Amino acid sequence: MPPVLNAPTDFSVESFAVQAVQPAAAGESPSPARALLIHPCYVKAPAAPDPEPLGSVARLTMHRIHRELWTRDHRGRAGCRSTKYNMRVRLSLDRLKEFTGTELYLAEVTPELIERFRKWRCDPNSPRHVAPRTALCDLRNVRAVWNYAQQVGLIRRRGFDACQGPSPMRLTLRRLFAELYIPARLARGSHAHREQMRLTIDRLNEFSGGELCIDEVSLALVDQFRAWRSDPKLKWFCSAATLNKDLRNLKALCNFAYRRDLLPKQIFIEMDPEPVQAPQAWFPEELGRLFQSAAKEPGLLPGTSIAAADFWQALFATVYSTGARIGAVMQIPRALVDLDRGLVTLRYQTQKQRRDQVLGIHPETIAAIRKIWEPDRELLFCWPFDKKSPSRPCMRKHYRRILERAGLPSDARRQFHCLRRTTATYLVAASDIGIAKSQLGHSAESVTRRYVDARQVNPRSTEKFIAPPPIANSCIGGKS
Repeated sequence: MPPVLNAPTDFSVESFAVQAVQPAAAGESPSPARALLIHPCYVKAPAAPDPEPLGSVARLTMHRIHRELWTRDHRGRAGCRSTKYNMRVRLSLDRLKEFTGTELYLAEVTPELIERFRKWRCDPNSPRHVAPRTALCDLRNVRAVWNYAQQVGLIRRRGFDACQGPSPMRLTLRRLFAELYIPARLARGSHAHREQMRLTIDRLNEFSGGELCIDEVSLALVDQFRAWRSDPKLKWFCSAATLNKDLRNLKALCNFAYRRDLLPKQIFIEMDPEPVQAPQAWFPEELGRLFQSAAKEPGLLPGTSIAAADFWQALFATVYSTGARIGAVMQIPRALVDLDRGLVTLRYQTQKQRRDQVLGIHPETIAAIRKIWEPDRELLFCWPFDKKSPSRPCMRKHYRRILERAGLPSDARRQFHCLRRTTATYLVAASDIGIAKSQLGHSAESVTRRYVDARQVNPRSTEKFIAPPPIANSCIGGKS
């Protein structure tokens, strides 16, 4: 039983609400809750065994708090909410009353009871079985009334609300990410990483039907989110790789919250098995067709004096010569390009491995860069679109158009990263995997092997090791 606040015998909810909104007396310092509902006649119970809450504020039922305090107090959450929202909260309290079988008092509400209520709503054998999203909405409505009672001082905060930092009962994943995670972990991180984390939080909120709180995350919710993202009939269906990216982001947030004492226990999230596909690189004749198609691009880049054909050929040649990621290549400053020595420096801020790289480029690549060297500007490749989008959808659209003109496949596996795999494949075929690992900036050779197209690097043949298959002549019309 939580500590309660003693109340006079002539207590009434109406008088309590009226006295609550009166300003404090002159010279009186407000309480941490801004003296919202603390009357001088209410004093905290001593640190002793909790008294029986008969005749106390804690004997208020959840329905009375919602009906007579929540909806009337202009400081309450419902003061700026619609009548429809108040009705949804009342229906959630009705379901809670049906679950317990009796009117539930405030002092009887515990986190364990709310969790059992959620499981009851999700149980297929329950007469009130609903979808997981609806159950989470009920859970959020009940907790909102309970948090309101804690906020205005009807009961003392309990559970792991006593931890330092923002209260996890009101700490959403979005607040956790923006106010705690970014300053601690991503202060120097890339913009793309932050956007991926925000997209994951958006998908979780879309699944739950509202802003998801950190204390609502559990293994059961993760499993339901996994099934929701894996259902091909739904809008948010995705591949196993995309799902694992969301799960890794959620796991990072949960581990961070656990280490900051914002979660009572650690949540172990397992990844989904991903199908292993053989890497594909461009064959030499396909690479030639790609550059020929880029040379047919008409006109100039909008807002510049650079020919579109020269821009695309220089971009393809730079990615192919360096084996760098497209994001790092698009952020190469002109000051870090030495055309006389044939060197390009990739800054650590744009690299996934967080290290600078000095890479050599081919003489043909230098000649292609010289065609777009003027006019003077900050970056080597001045793409006029996609200023605020790290995924560069407009650039990818133009790239697909070049692939289709060349008669090459333009699916997701044939985007700019295919040029990086082509570089790795040619380096392994001409030298060894160690040189390819160093060129691509990988941490281990096992990572580089995922980039090598086995069709172009000494494909294995079983001719020398096993006998030929005993294929017999076919008989057609009785003749052999």
